[in-house]
Amino acid sequence: MMRPAQGISWFIEMRGATLGSQGGGIRLSIPYPQAALWAIIANGNYRQDLAVELMMALLCTDKAAAQREVEKSLDVWLQLGIVAKA
Repeated sequence: MMRPAQGISWFIEMRGATLGSQGGGIRLSIPYPQAALWAIIANGNYRQDLAVELMMALLCTDKAAAQREVEKSLDVWLQLGIVAKA
């Protein structure tokens, strides 16, 4: 299970999501389709199988490619400190 890291605020825009930290150290724009992945995490609805299905549909790709995209996004976001494992 994934969730936004403590102290991260966000809002959804037409072209993606914008995130920031309370201390101002993080300011990040996430474009679509990755913003859709962020939205399910932020709303507390993250499940790996659903995330992969979502990316398959948005990227018009196969399951393996969608899985890699989800894993890549989560790895980067974990390193940036914007998501945490629940």
